[in-house]
Amino acid sequence: MANLKSYLLTIDNINYALHLDSNTYDGIKDGIGLQDMPTPAPANLRQSSLVELEKNGLAHKISLGLATATNAKVTKRKIVFCPSTKVFKNMIGKQIGTLYVKSACVKTHRNYV
Repeated sequence: MANLKSYLLTIDNINYALHLDSNTYDGIKDGIGLQDMPTPAPANLRQSSLVELEKNGLAHKISLGLATATNAKVTKRKIVFCPSTKVFKNMIGKQIGTLYVKSACVKTHRNYV
């Protein structure tokens, strides 16, 4: 079950408030530039969604390969978000719950006509 938590993301001196699943993002937040929402919240805070950030080119969907141990094979895949201003490979080696991130790649959607 999702445990939503407010995170602060700063891109080009603009502060965005994102409400994300803390079970997923607490382990990787430092690597992708998320911060816990400070109290009080910044005055120039924009409420945003991952879809809106992705549509504006400020975020990517990243496909993570997860394993039960740091030296085990990938057993599960998970899609997460990463700001386009951060290097998503910083997530490799981090822990999400009981699983370890073994690989990370940008998830692309290509349309062929």
